Amino acid sequence: MTTLKFIPYSSALDTGFWHELTRRKLDIYRLDSS
Repeated sequence: MTTLKFIPYSSALDTGFWHELTRRKLDIYRLDSS
């Protein structure tokens, strides 16, 4: 059960990572997300 403590932190990092990746793809790399 102790590993469950880390799930919210991991999820938050993953969400931030994907948000940043999407932003970079749109703003920097100019890739079409569709």
